[in-house]
Amino acid sequence: MALRYIDLFAGLGGFHLAMKRLGHRCVFASELKDDLRKLYKINFPYTRIFGDITAIPVEEIPPHDVLCAGFPCQPFSQAGKQQGFHDEKNRGNLFDNLCAIIDYHRPQYILLENVSNLLGHDEGRTWATIRQRLDDLDYEVPDPAILSPHEFGIPQHRKRIYIVAADRRRGGIGNFTFPEKQRIATDIRTIIDEKETKFIKIKADTRHQIEVWQDFINQCVAHNQPIPRFPIWAMEFGATYDYTTAPAFQSARKLRQSLGKLGQPITGRTVAECLEQIPVYSQTDKDVTFPKWRISYIRQNREFYERLALLQGLDVGNCACYWLFGHRLWPRFFLCKGEIHIDAPFTPIHYCRD
Repeated sequence: MALRYIDLFAGLGGFHLAMKRLGHRCVFASELKDDLRKLYKINFPYTRIFGDITAIPVEEIPPHDVLCAGFPCQPFSQAGKQQGFHDEKNRGNLFDNLCAIIDYHRPQYILLENVSNLLGHDEGRTWATIRQRLDDLDYEVPDPAILSPHEFGIPQHRKRIYIVAADRRRGGIGNFTFPEKQRIATDIRTIIDEKETKFIKIKADTRHQIEVWQDFINQCVAHNQPIPRFPIWAMEFGATYDYTTAPAFQSARKLRQSLGKLGQPITGRTVAECLEQIPVYSQTDKDVTFPKWRISYIRQNREFYERLALLQGLDVGNCACYWLFGHRLWPRFFLCKGEIHIDAPFTPIHYCRD
């Protein structure tokens, strides 16, 4: 039986494509960004797509059986500020709009998607809030699943959390289970149309970045090092400034006793000048203490760097070690007493403090 569904925060229409292939019918779509709405119309010309969902009265949204929504991920993403429901741009509270639509229309099923970090955001409290809100609306919510296309034969690594809910008043979730992950070799050539003539070539800088990242992965494997699961902030390589208290609230004298971005000495005369010599994300004066996620990323990057330095037999206690991204990822230089030496791949820059 064909079900009616709505596609909220629709983007390019990933939910639409999947639901259409399953034989279901889109009765409403919404996407805030103009450029994405234009592409959506190209992909699905017979579906009218609206703009800002918060400006549309819930009673004007058509009745539907399934609510699909990839609600904004920036408030929960590892790449963002992770402000969650307290997002300064109010994106985290768009979940309130979803709940209002659900409460008014009572679709039988709800299918939500977001970044995998949502599950552990704010020590699990964000996910607990989402689950409780849906439960309060009398929806059954099984444990979510974190899935990636590459686990189902599609050559893309993109882990996302998928949340399913079903109206208890109409039988609940039943015997639903998420599909089992598979170990399948994938090949990007399976999705590339080599006959296509209309395409944008990868920029030289982008190609270089891809090569650098591949080199990084290869070197990690070659040296039996796990590939980091955290964002790599190279500016922390060699840095020693105190991050337990935001540097903006420290004295210039204390800052000058430590090393800033890429392990370079901090030499500013004032706090403002010192702040310019540390990574930009640590220059903020918004709070005395950094968020836990930022502290964790700084710590993990420094520990990762120190492990690699120790592999090279460098005394990280007496040296400021950092990488310089040359034409490849791994640095080519060894600085000692003012002299520059070419060194082997996978060796950090070594700046002697003596």
